[in-house]
Order: sequence, then C-alpha cells, then structure tokens
Amino acid sequence: MRRRRLAVVGALAALLLGGCATLPPLTAVADPDCAESLSPRGSARALPGAPGLATQRLLASLAVGAPAWSPAQTRAWLARARALALHDGSPAAGLPVDDGCVAAAAARFDAQAARTLPRRAAVADEYVESLRLLGGYPVSALGLKWGIAGYHAQALEDWGAFAAPAWLEHALDGSGAAAPQAAPRAAAALAAAPRDALGLAQIDAALATRLARAFAPRILVAQAGADDVGGQPPGPPAAGGEFLPALSWRLDYTRIHDQLLPQVSWVLWFPARTAQGPLDPYAGRWDGFVWRTTFGADGWPLLHDSIHSCGCYHMVFAARHPARAPGAGLFDEARLQPQAPVPWARQTLWLDAGSHMLRWVSAGDAPLPAGARPRALALESWAESRRRFAAALGPQGVLAATARLERWWLWPSGVRSPGAMRDWGRHATAFVGEQHFDDPRALQPYLRPADLPRRH
Repeated sequence: MRRRRLAVVGALAALLLGGCATLPPLTAVADPDCAESLSPRGSARALPGAPGLATQRLLASLAVGAPAWSPAQTRAWLARARALALHDGSPAAGLPVDDGCVAAAAARFDAQAARTLPRRAAVADEYVESLRLLGGYPVSALGLKWGIAGYHAQALEDWGAFAAPAWLEHALDGSGAAAPQAAPRAAAALAAAPRDALGLAQIDAALATRLARAFAPRILVAQAGADDVGGQPPGPPAAGGEFLPALSWRLDYTRIHDQLLPQVSWVLWFPARTAQGPLDPYAGRWDGFVWRTTFGADGWPLLHDSIHSCGCYHMVFAARHPARAPGAGLFDEARLQPQAPVPWARQTLWLDAGSHMLRWVSAGDAPLPAGARPRALALESWAESRRRFAAALGPQGVLAATARLERWWLWPSGVRSPGAMRDWGRHATAFVGEQHFDDPRALQPYLRPADLPRRH
C-alpha cells in the first residue's frame, strides 16, 4: 500500500489526470458504434478521448504494459474496455465485445496511444484529500488506528461466540447446496477456459452462472426483526417495500503475483441495520453484506474475503494455505483475519442479528441450528439488482439515504460519508491509508508465489 500523499502531491496528480481531457482521441468518434459517451457507472469509468470504451482499476493496472503490447494484447484490452462500457462486468454479457468500436480504437492505437493509455485509463481513488487536510490527517489517523485496533480485538473476542433464539437460512433454491458434482465440474470448466492475449480467462455467461451457483455460500442470519430478512432491494431506499428473495452476484478479476484470477462476489441486502438505542451511530437504512471468492488457476477457491456495502469490516480468509499476515505501517490499516483456512465445502456464513456482522464461517455439512427456517433465494446478476436503485446513487456512487451518524467523526479519514452504502467500485475499505475492494493487487500480500496453483 502506498504511503499517505501530501496534499500538494494529490493536487499535482489531479492536474495530471485532468490533462487526459486534452489527449488525442483514441477512437474514430464518427463511428456509430462509438458515438455515445459513457457516464460513470459503478466500477466502469469513461475512458477519456474514447467514446464507447471504459476503464476500471483492473484495466488501469494492465494498461501500464501498453507500450510493450502486441497487436493481440491491444485488441484484448480494448475488447475488455468495450464490454465494460456496455455492461460493467455483467455476467449476462458473456465474453468481451469485439465490435466496430474496438476495431476503430485498434486502428488508431499507435505508439502515442500506447504511451498515453496508462494516464488515460487511470482511476481516481475514493478518498477526499481536502477532508484529510482539514482533519489534520497525520494526527487524526493515529486516533483512527487506535479505534480500529479496539474493534479488531473485540471482533476476535466475539468470533464464534454468539447465539440466537431463531435463525433464517438464506440459500439458493432453499437448500444451500448445489448438485454434488456441480462444484467439481464448474472448477474443471474454469481451469480449462481459454485465456485471452492478456492472460484473462474467457468466461462466458453460462460458465459464470455455473460458478456463481455452484460456489454460492449459505447465509444464516440470526433473527430479531424484519431487518434480518435478506434479499435484494425492490427499489431506491426511500421507496420502501419488501426485499426480493434473491442473491445477487458479479464476476470480476484480480492480480496476484504473476497471475490474473477470476472472482465471484455475492451480495445480500437487508432493509436496515437495526438501531441498538436512540442514537446508534451505525444504524440506518439498508445494510449490504458481500462475500467474495477468488479462484485459482486450477478452478478452485484460493481466497475468500468479505465487506459490508459501506466498504467497512473487511475480512480475509484463506481457502488452502494459511494466509500471510502482512505488516501494516504507521499510516496503513491491517485487514482482519479471524479464522484459520476455510476450504470450500458448502460454506455457511453466520451473521448476527441487527448488525449483520459476520461471526463465523463453517464448511461442510455442519448441522443447522434447531428450528432454522429456510428462505429460498433466486440468483440474479448485480446489474439487475443495481438497476432498481441506480437513480438514488449520487455522482460519487454513494446512497445518501443510507447515511450514518458515524460520518461526523470519521470524515478526517477522507472517506465520503463513512458507513453509507455505495456502488460497486466505490468501496474504500480503510480509514487509515488507502485501500479499495476492487484494487487488483489488494489480496496479493496474503499469498506467496508458491501458494498459487498452476494450470495443467
């Protein structure tokens, strides 16, 4: 993780990125396939000078190698940028789109375009420099770090030690288990999937859906009220209404050492985080829980991690080798690793009532609590779920209606509206230092190169 930048350095970086607007166009703007510019949408950000193409943190990290690309690698990157602009990684989109827009961009991709692509594709971070400056960040960060250390200590003390009179099992089709051979077959298909010229697995819609269904977790939620019945929002926060019985998911990629690896994330929303008193600073409308699995080159889970949809409470779980515990510098925040490796075998996630905090992860056919009731969930893409509340997202991807009182003392961290729910690609996951859930190198420190399986 990079060190805390000085405000003047941040200002110079902003000026540098602002210069992207003056870069020569990358595509033939007269091409009808490329005529429409993209408004920022989730993890997709408009690619300056290239209508019809988009960028995000993974593509930005790959663009660094553009000056040394072969024509095939150039076209593979542009195809990913086109698919991102059209679908923002929606698994329903299938493979990357290679159409007239890609052809136009490839035709104009010369040495100058290769040199400027890293700057053009860069994605701004989710931290507000002016807030850190006003909040005296070098001093306030030490207080924030002290508070986070206290939370980590309490979370570890509470890990696995909770009980509830009633539980609701959230599982696909009400069973929580796919067919016995679904996971091995999906893993084998993923391992055999062809790679593009950049090294990214070419996962079509059918395979993506198989992965999402075969490896979906079962989520047990302690029940204390209506806020503990999870699903997908029926509309924007202000609209109210019963949450739909569905689990949303999306496909992404990450970078760990020399490998580009696929990830599937599942999101379960709740109507609210229940107030524990008249002035609970963490309570408010909506609460989202995210579980993510990173797959190795052999098609099987390699790592798991989780956050809430505010970007808070980031936890990391190894699936095979014990995860490393990378040291955190004075102005860096460590992620919580509360449990030994959790191999994939019909995983069950145990969530508290009200706060929906993750308290335990079990694998295998461990018995459910007596009297646990089932809630059958359909499987829908993140794009489908997001479409119902997209109009309520602010320009920075934050759902203002879900604001929390905690923002009044966490603002010196530079995070916009801490505690509020936000769009994909907008999850800042640290109050000290800078971390993003979609940072393509975010999980690299937790594994050694020798821990990575290779394709056969």
